[in-house]
Amino acid sequence: MKDWMFFPLIMALAGFIIYQAFYWGGGPEPINPEEGYVVKGTELQYLKPSPGTFTELEGLDHAVMSADARADQRPSQGVFTTLGPDYAQAYQGRTLDLTVRAKSGGQNPSDSLQIAFLTVPAIKGRFGWRKFPLTSEYQDITIRVKLADFTDEIMDAADVDDPVVYFGIWPDPEGKGRTIHVKSYAVMPVSE
Repeated sequence: MKDWMFFPLIMALAGFIIYQAFYWGGGPEPINPEEGYVVKGTELQYLKPSPGTFTELEGLDHAVMSADARADQRPSQGVFTTLGPDYAQAYQGRTLDLTVRAKSGGQNPSDSLQIAFLTVPAIKGRFGWRKFPLTSEYQDITIRVKLADFTDEIMDAADVDDPVVYFGIWPDPEGKGRTIHVKSYAVMPVSE
């Protein structure tokens, strides 16, 4: 094939491929709040550790977490996931089950963890740290909460554009660096 023909054909082919990529997708998939919000497997690597906490993906199915400070010493969200404005809006005024699948860690195991559910702006439905015992076997720990409405008055008073919901774990309530293993975080709406 001659050069004068090759380059225009390659450019046309590249343009067609780019057009197809934009045409067929690439944007975020719409959420379906009724299916819940679940973080598990390799998605656990995206959990955010606050100061005083640590998390690391171990294998493909669980994260190892620890804390070198008590939750009351460093007020924060612990090792947390954030439900963005779409979920916060969809879940306002609803009852939710928050579930963590966890167990004591292998080395230097913690015998308990704490779970918190926090909102920005802070509204009725914000729940402080709740402590739960752990065993050497995985177990589901569930708390039920009711998220109040994010009214215009609350949003204006907090001077924020969009509400955000945080779901966090404090891995070692005594802050001694002991470990836990976590397989999943889940937020599921309760049918009413």
